[in-house]
Amino acid sequence: MRKKKFVLKVRDMPKARVRVLAERIKPVMAFKEDGRCYVKPVDIFEDCFTWDPEPAGKATGLKAVCDITTYHPYGYIAYFKPSVAQVILQIPQEHLDKVIAFEIVKVPDEFPDNSSPEYEALDAGYHTATTRLYARE
Repeated sequence: MRKKKFVLKVRDMPKARVRVLAERIKPVMAFKEDGRCYVKPVDIFEDCFTWDPEPAGKATGLKAVCDITTYHPYGYIAYFKPSVAQVILQIPQEHLDKVIAFEIVKVPDEFPDNSSPEYEALDAGYHTATTRLYARE
């Protein structure tokens, strides 16, 4: 029996629209001394927002909407390098209008079981993460 091949499905969206959404939808992270903050802006298409991040102000007044699974292509399996655009393109349509922030709450930190969907994604060149979406309180 042939194994089903993983295919990433993301919406087709012009880069200009992704840029507009990125003005509203910002990444947040927990910083050791500052707590949960927005992340200083980086190139939303080319740069990884989790590498050497800098806080850009407290992230207050947020309520969790849901957690989603996001997929992020890798060049080298040991480097998890999510971009803001990758996350925005995977936010479900029903949440897109209300989401103002997101946080990667589970990163790929171990090799997945070879019968899992995460392994299929990894085999196809994608890391799997759990991303929490936030709206205003």
